[in-house]
Amino acid sequence: MTGIILDIGTGDGEFVYQLAKANPDRFIIGIDPNQKNLEKTSARLYKKTAKGGLKNALYVLASIEDLPEELNGLANQIFINFPWGSLLGGITEPNEKIWKNLRRVSRPGAIIDILLPAEQMPISEEWRQRLVKGGFRVERHEQIDADHLKSYPSEWAKRLAFGRDRHFLHLRIIV
Repeated sequence: MTGIILDIGTGDGEFVYQLAKANPDRFIIGIDPNQKNLEKTSARLYKKTAKGGLKNALYVLASIEDLPEELNGLANQIFINFPWGSLLGGITEPNEKIWKNLRRVSRPGAIIDILLPAEQMPISEEWRQRLVKGGFRVERHEQIDADHLKSYPSEWAKRLAFGRDRHFLHLRIIV
């Protein structure tokens, strides 16, 4: 394995499954506190390889506020796709505990990619400065349109891509 990817707030786990399938040289860990949402996709992982099973992925039941210490310093890359609830609030505020946990599970130089509806994330200088103070660097923040989401390996992204004309924000943050 050439690296470990975490997907925090993985929801139904489909993003992790598709990412693991497309990147057999990476180990992908989906993290979410809701077991029920993960049951169907998790069951697919343990099937025989010929029937869609994957050996390079797993799911962990945990919240961003209480990430297992076994994950400390493992992640080369972290995805946070369409956060909501405390995860969304912790990203947009930013909540010091949540960002410390992201730092704790990251290797130096790790990439954190965050994707969310643009109206949920006004980028302010104060927000940037709070991240810089925490040891992060905002490398990119760009608006993307719904057409971009149609090819994203997430069922939720595909749902959001249809309907009213919406814009989304992609943040890339370096640890």
